[in-house]
Amino acid sequence: MSTKKRVYTVLVIDGGGVRGLIPARMLEEIEKKTGKHTSELFDMIAVTSAGALVGASLTVPSADDPKKPRYTASEVLQTFKREAPNIFPNIKFRNIKHFVPGADGYYDVENFEKILKTLYGETKMGESLTDLIVTATDMKAYRPAWIQNIKKLSDKDGWRNMDLWEAVRASCTAPSLFQAKYTYTAPNPNTPDVRERYTFLDGNIFSASAPRYAYTKAKQAAPPDAEIVVVHIGTAFQKLSASPDEFNKVSPMTLLKETVGLMIHMNGTAVLDDLKSEIGDRLFSFDQSIDKYAPDINPSIRLDDASEKNLNALLDYSERLVEDYGDDLDRLCEILKSKVYVDQAYTQSRAALTELTDILADTKNTKELNIAYTKVVKYSSDVDVTDIPAEDRDIQELAKNLEEDHLNQLDRVVGVLRERKRYQEKPTSKFKNGLKAVFMPWTLWKKKDKPANDNPAGDTAENKPSPQQKKGKAPKR
Repeated sequence: MSTKKRVYTVLVIDGGGVRGLIPARMLEEIEKKTGKHTSELFDMIAVTSAGALVGASLTVPSADDPKKPRYTASEVLQTFKREAPNIFPNIKFRNIKHFVPGADGYYDVENFEKILKTLYGETKMGESLTDLIVTATDMKAYRPAWIQNIKKLSDKDGWRNMDLWEAVRASCTAPSLFQAKYTYTAPNPNTPDVRERYTFLDGNIFSASAPRYAYTKAKQAAPPDAEIVVVHIGTAFQKLSASPDEFNKVSPMTLLKETVGLMIHMNGTAVLDDLKSEIGDRLFSFDQSIDKYAPDINPSIRLDDASEKNLNALLDYSERLVEDYGDDLDRLCEILKSKVYVDQAYTQSRAALTELTDILADTKNTKELNIAYTKVVKYSSDVDVTDIPAEDRDIQELAKNLEEDHLNQLDRVVGVLRERKRYQEKPTSKFKNGLKAVFMPWTLWKKKDKPANDNPAGDTAENKPSPQQKKGKAPKR
């Protein structure tokens, strides 16, 4: 019987345009170290913007087997690198046109959507292999939009019917890069005419709260005995100089642009610090400043710099990050491998519980039930049992897979089976009791009708005639 603690794992991936290569490389390393796919390692994935493109891709089911993933992290990394120049092509004077009224300074939305449709096909949010949260900003209601598929929770907003590519498209709608995404959802499939219209912008606007929101949902979705582990993978951030002289030299436009990113990062740091105080070392955060390895490695902080030079610099940056986080990654991967083992053991235990319930229910009477259940308890212990009879092999194989809580469930099932079998074992006596209840009034009436003295001859024990005298025979002398 396994004694390892159950774990519910949450993966949170930030947005960052082409810097989405960083979490893709980190996840590739985690899959290599564990030998398992991301969808096996994490129960819930919460993603934003470019992080949505990476994370959601790892939850897409295979066309051949809906229980298996379509892409590995390595394949997602290569796809991201290949498609980044197509998503963010080099457009001359784009930034200038962006300030000209009526000029289209955005990237080609149709091209981006075509790439997403190729990646995800007709996959719905409700088909994701893991619990999935895709962040976006609802500009109609001025609040975050948590597009989600959490299997144990209700779907009151109708997100499960949304195409996965549309959810990712909504999360990737950076105001300076892509036009807003308009979409409809039907909160109730039974009333498809009742539809809600959303105007989506990039999830990065409210993404700082994603780790906290995901943790809150994880507490609702996780088994009651499981510990929650949160893994946050960032896409690097830029530090502003602490020198007043250098800070004052920054142009207002540059300051405005960098301040927005800085505010998002600072809010996110505050959320992670708060979460750290609650769950301690069960929070892993992998994120560093973009200039950490400068001048040797100096990638751009820009969201849309998809030049070959910058993409290679981001990959070099990611390699160094993997090396620097080596110890933390090793510790995380041990937890993740243990989680997969415990999950598999728990699945086997649940199956064993079902089979043993059927076996015990098939016993003929209470005595056989008690004997069989005693064997289950004996074989489920960690003590090695030798000389097992051949007829007990099946029970022994099932019993040794039982987890403690499933053994407790079986104990409650046996209690119900005992009561049922006791009831079935005494049908005759219950029938007799029923007859007594019916004929008791008639019996009492007959006794009442019978004469009080039914011995008119006055026979006593001394003069009562013997059987022989009653037949006319003289008693023997």
